[in-house]
Amino acid sequence: MTATHRGEGVPDVVVLQMSYQQATVIGTRGQLVARAIVDDGSPVVGVTVEFLREVDFLGPRLISLGSAMTDAYGTARVPIDTDQATVRIRARFTGSDDYLPAEITSDINVPAAPDLGAGAADGKTGSEPSLAVVAAVMPSLLAAIALAIWLFLIGLSATTVLAIRRARPSVPVRKEGRS
Repeated sequence: MTATHRGEGVPDVVVLQMSYQQATVIGTRGQLVARAIVDDGSPVVGVTVEFLREVDFLGPRLISLGSAMTDAYGTARVPIDTDQATVRIRARFTGSDDYLPAEITSDINVPAAPDLGAGAADGKTGSEPSLAVVAAVMPSLLAAIALAIWLFLIGLSATTVLAIRRARPSVPVRKEGRS
């Protein structure tokens, strides 16, 4: 998109550039970065850029990933979490009194997240260290809880049946031939 300054009172054309910035701190997410500039390369400061993800779920749809205001460098950032290697992202600026609207759509390559969990060095697990124990114990714990519930229900049924049998009044048996 090329732009020219149109004179006093006429909005400038905004150019949006978009990229992905990988997380540099363990436990943080990567970010989508959009930079808003005018034709001379100067930043567009203090405007809101909306980030949308294009998906095809029962037809094409846009899912909002959030919005951010541009900083002194014209840069707006929002975090992104995805399991996909490539995502189609749209950054949108709706315009203002001083600037015309702008939009960019781009396929963003999101590198695979590094495996930083417990056992990452030996390749055993990629879970958070604090959750690795829970992940290992959870199946056994759930099985034990299910077994305890079943045993309780069987015991309750058995005691109920026995209590009903004991509560029946005994009926005397008549012997034949006596009057």
